[in-house]
Amino acid sequence: GGSGHDGPYLRDTNIIVSLKPSTNEVALISVPRDLGALVGTHGWRKINSADAFGEAERPGAGGEYARQVFENTFRLKIPYFLRVDFTAFQELIDKLGGINVNVPTAFTDASYPGPNFSYTTVHFDAGVQLMDGEHALSYSRSRHGNAGEGSDFARSRRQQLIIEAVKEKMLSLGTYTNPGKIKNVYDSLKSHVSTNLNIAELSYLASIAKDVAPSKKLVLDSSLNGYLINTTGESGAFILSPKTGNFDNINLAIQNIFNPQSSAPTPLSPIPSSEISLSNYNQNSPKVEVKNGTWIPGLAARTGKKLEDKGYDIILVSNSLIRPIEHTVIYLLSDKVTV
Repeated sequence: GGSGHDGPYLRDTNIIVSLKPSTNEVALISVPRDLGALVGTHGWRKINSADAFGEAERPGAGGEYARQVFENTFRLKIPYFLRVDFTAFQELIDKLGGINVNVPTAFTDASYPGPNFSYTTVHFDAGVQLMDGEHALSYSRSRHGNAGEGSDFARSRRQQLIIEAVKEKMLSLGTYTNPGKIKNVYDSLKSHVSTNLNIAELSYLASIAKDVAPSKKLVLDSSLNGYLINTTGESGAFILSPKTGNFDNINLAIQNIFNPQSSAPTPLSPIPSSEISLSNYNQNSPKVEVKNGTWIPGLAARTGKKLEDKGYDIILVSNSLIRPIEHTVIYLLSDKVTV
C-alpha cells in the first residue's frame, strides 16, 4: 500500500518472476499473502509480513529482508527484488495511456476498500477493456467479488493478466527498446519503488522482455488440485500451509516450471532462520563493482550475475566513463583480496 495506507509494508501481492533467456520464457508464480513461513527470528508468520519486519529492523531495507525470506522458504536463488506501491502502480499505467485487459469473468465487489476505512462497490464487465491506473488497481486488489472472484487466489490470476497487459502496452510504445524511456519512467516513480536492480540491469531485462513468449503461470492456492490448505496459526489467525506438511512439492513445481515433466527437485540447503537478517547478509563475500567498457548493452549486468552466482557480492553495475576499453582490467581496492 505504501504511505497513507493501513499496514503500509504488508505486501498485498507477492509474485516470483523467473526468466529463462535461452528460450525467451518467463514464468509468474503468485504466492498468497496468507501463506505461513518462517520469517527470520520472528517465527511462523504470514509471508506478507516479511517486508514490514525488515522495515522495523532498518527503515528502507524491507525489500532485502523479504527477498531473503522468500529465497529461504522456496529454496530458490532470488537475487533481485522490486517493491512497488499502489501509487507507482497507478502512475505507471496512466503514463502508458492505460492498458487493454481481457476480463474473463464479469463480477461485482461491494466491499472494496474506500476512503477513510469505508467500503465502495466496483464492477467489471467481461471482455476487452481499456483500464486506467485506478481501475487496474481495483481490478488487481478486489477480493470480495461474486462469480468466483472473491478470493486472494482469483485476484492473483487477475494480477498476472495486468502484468501481461502492461508488458504488451510497453512493447507497443517501444519503451523496452529505448533506455531513455525506461530511465524516465523509473525516475518519475522511484520515490514509490524500492529495488536492488540498477538502471543498467533494468535496461538489460527490458531488452529481453520484448522477445519473451506469453508467461507460464502458477498460482499457489487451496483448490482441490492446489498445493495449500486452510489452517490456523499459533495466534489463532487464518493461515495457509502446504498440504503435504512441507514445501517440497511446491519447490519442485517452481524449480521445474519450465520443464514440468521433470520429477527430481534440486537439493538446496535451507538458511537457518536465525541467519536471516540485514546485518550479516554477504558480509564475508568479496565486494565487486562491474563496469561495462564496451558498447554491448547489458554486458556488465550479465557478467555481474555470473560473478554473483559464484559467491561475489556485486555492489554496483554500471557503464565505464571511458569506452571502449580493449582489455578487461581488475582493480584491487584492498590488499586483503586475492585473485
